[in-house]
Amino acid sequence: MDTEHNSEKLKLEKKLTPNKFPKFSESTFSIVQLSTLFGVSRPSLYEMIKNGTFEASGSSKRGTIETPVFSWQAIEKIAKHLGPKVTKPINKKVKVFANLKGGVGKSTLAAQFAMTASCMGIKTLVIDLDPQAHATKIIHYEDHHLMDLPTLRDVIISNKAPAAVIQKITSLLDLIPANLSLAMLEMELLPKANREQKVAAPIKLLREQYDLIVIDTNPSPSSVNISAIIASDEICIVTETDKLSTEGMASIFQVLQQIDEDFQHSPPARVIANKFDVREGMAQRSIGFLRENYGDVLVKTVVNKNQDIKEAQARHITTWQYNKRSSGAQDILNLTKDLINESEV
Repeated sequence: MDTEHNSEKLKLEKKLTPNKFPKFSESTFSIVQLSTLFGVSRPSLYEMIKNGTFEASGSSKRGTIETPVFSWQAIEKIAKHLGPKVTKPINKKVKVFANLKGGVGKSTLAAQFAMTASCMGIKTLVIDLDPQAHATKIIHYEDHHLMDLPTLRDVIISNKAPAAVIQKITSLLDLIPANLSLAMLEMELLPKANREQKVAAPIKLLREQYDLIVIDTNPSPSSVNISAIIASDEICIVTETDKLSTEGMASIFQVLQQIDEDFQHSPPARVIANKFDVREGMAQRSIGFLRENYGDVLVKTVVNKNQDIKEAQARHITTWQYNKRSSGAQDILNLTKDLINESEV
């Protein structure tokens, strides 16, 4: 019965997600995509190939025209040459995506940000701490694989080495996945001394191996999430542009203030406005509320409501890989650059 059920589930997933695009881990990159990522003109890129600055990994044929394509290994070499602006050291390298309210698009933006940053040559680790495993699913895995994957719980409770639970997605993107076993972690930590440090400890061990660590949390002020915040350099608070989400921001900042009082750690916060629809009066008022009350920490890019973001995540790719011309693709690219460029809000 289980085999039949899994087979039917796989058929349904294929119907829901047509296999037009390769997964993120299997992606190759075109000259146009490199130009978008690194802000270099296409003629300049062709000149660099001609001069031997870097090499294409292969070619793609459209009609009678062959164009070069580039693998992840090529991206690493290209980034070192082209990307000093985006590959410079990130001081606030451990970024926690958080909110006390679910459904705001936090996991989507965390995954899209991490995937896009890795395309820019930034060595990135995603740690999924949400038992629903949305970030894990967006980046690579389907539901039927999740329970076979090790999580950070195996490090904390079973004393596995952090390296043993890392899944290599590409040469520039690693993932510590999530599954429902993480739902037990909160109760398992309750009797332990210094439980708020249990998540922080492996993160501290890993931070020197990466340029960027992105942590997705579940929507609660749990000990697990508090521990992640204690290990973080920056909190990225994702809020939907509606009345309940924006008015609930005060509660999040109260939790952060309490963490500072209890543990003497106060990472700076940045607020990301998500799912904005210019046609909705409530969305307009919500943006006004955020600018008035949180303008000093509000990220410049507002992420608009866009179907292409959903389509991309269903295919385990970035939005700009799915449809480079969409407003959602531009929003994700701009957001990534905003979060990497720490001197600007």
